[in-house]
Amino acid sequence: DLPDPLATLNKLYAPKTFQRNRVLWVLILTAGAYFVVYYLSDPNLPGGAAAPLRGWFSPIRSTAAGWFGFYDQGQYLDIAHTLAGLHFDLEATPEIYTYGIGYPIVGVPGIWLGFVKDPFVFFDLFAFIFAAYAVYRAGAKLISPVAGVFAAFGLVFATPLVTYVDQPWNSTVCLTVMSFLLLTLARDEVTRGRAFAVGVMLGWSFATRFVDILWL
Repeated sequence: DLPDPLATLNKLYAPKTFQRNRVLWVLILTAGAYFVVYYLSDPNLPGGAAAPLRGWFSPIRSTAAGWFGFYDQGQYLDIAHTLAGLHFDLEATPEIYTYGIGYPIVGVPGIWLGFVKDPFVFFDLFAFIFAAYAVYRAGAKLISPVAGVFAAFGLVFATPLVTYVDQPWNSTVCLTVMSFLLLTLARDEVTRGRAFAVGVMLGWSFATRFVDILWL
């Protein structure tokens, strides 16, 4: 009897560990590479498209603010700098905290490291890869490993998700929370620790985009 091709693929792509799953490594690496290429070619990139990496440590020129010249992104950056400077003596006025701190706070480590041109890029890259990984695991658990592979690669390359993640948007936090919930759904059981983690993630979402807590 000839082997069942679907069963063979399922066995090959079974989500066990990163060490044993080369397809998962391919997914992570290609998703990361795709994000970087798209990010560096974005015409709204601060400093201009394909700005040299060495320029990330230089202050943004007023003529090349990129997406931080937009209102939303500019506010995220201002709040992140306020948090990074530990200016907790400032009153929480609408003029300072125009958005929840859930997204601006992820840019604080980047500011401390000196990435002044875009301190959010590390989290945005992580969120994009994490979403692909979560879809892969959920698809593999709920349908089949092959379905997980197609769903994950489809999410990365056949949807406009990268266009909403490469630029700083507070919805990226909600994407991360939703991905975490998908991973929770893909588990055989939910422990108390996992339930606590879900609560923390939902709280993070509420501190980012208040209304999204209703459907998350």
